[in-house]
Amino acid sequence: MFNECPLGTTMITTEEECGIALQSIGMYYQRNTSEDYSPKGCYHFLNHHGGRFNTHPTGAAWNNALVICRSDSATTPRGYTKFAGTNCHSDGTMLPYVGTDLAEGAAACDAMNECGGFQQISGGNLQFFPTDYDGTNCVSNNWDAYVKAPEHCACVQKMCTPTVGIDAGQQTFYPSDGSLTKLSPNGEHWCFVEDSCGTTNLGNDHSCPGAKFAFVDCHIPSYQSDSRQYCAIPQKPVFSHSVACRNSDRCTISECVSDNATESTQLASAQAQTEYENKGYPSPKSLATTCCDSNGIGSSPDCRVGQTWYEANDHCSANGLQLCSLSGITGGAGNFSGCGFDALLHWTNDAC
Repeated sequence: MFNECPLGTTMITTEEECGIALQSIGMYYQRNTSEDYSPKGCYHFLNHHGGRFNTHPTGAAWNNALVICRSDSATTPRGYTKFAGTNCHSDGTMLPYVGTDLAEGAAACDAMNECGGFQQISGGNLQFFPTDYDGTNCVSNNWDAYVKAPEHCACVQKMCTPTVGIDAGQQTFYPSDGSLTKLSPNGEHWCFVEDSCGTTNLGNDHSCPGAKFAFVDCHIPSYQSDSRQYCAIPQKPVFSHSVACRNSDRCTISECVSDNATESTQLASAQAQTEYENKGYPSPKSLATTCCDSNGIGSSPDCRVGQTWYEANDHCSANGLQLCSLSGITGGAGNFSGCGFDALLHWTNDAC
């Protein structure tokens, strides 16, 4: 993943703006933090709908998070990167649209595989240029260039039964980790992607008919009709682990939840609602993290709440501990350890 904003965008610098940006893309703001292992500035997780504002001076690229940036211009069309003060050598021979409207120019350019973008000076008519130019190999002057930018699409796992080919008649699992190479002519890695991805590349009877897919290296194969690169972003496979209350005096429930979840499907207790209101948890159903040592003694380092199983597991490991077993949690491991978690559901190390 990335730890900096691409050309044509700038870093979000305030916690307030980060919260607004997350909300605008359908995600929720968790908290500010200072983490040397995650992107600096505003970022969102790739495996759940939360995001944070990282104040660490350097941060780092992390394959579980994607930095959120501010467009340098509110008028930059979606799917394009603006290169201010840039001329990309339009020769006037490519003319899919005549006019000054950036959105209409982008739509016309999108309809042409050979169109790489367009440029404008002082509100004049747009000039279009081919895919040979990407904004970095242009010259500086008074024009503003708008270059087609790759769209990043999250991988999703699927289970299908192909009707033809090597897997015909067999229920086949297609993972979300970007490891697939079968059915790829040159062995490129690919995956099925979320339905919201703009690619027109669809699976057929050899795999999952009608399901969108993209390549991890963003390339456009010769048989594909897309006019823009679509980059598949691998996701960790979705598995499940048990979550449970660790204090039977306040709640007794347990359930099986996806490892990508940050909250349970049911409210653990009335006290959990109170803790949410008093402490500002992301949700009253937020999952808490309790870690155990080799003797089964539980604790909650840094009072983490609202983590995925992967994050909780990594957090315990970073503290020389491990997630507790289901029997350990239901037996009270970590009770009264100071974080106010006794009425919440906790991640365990028991798969389900």
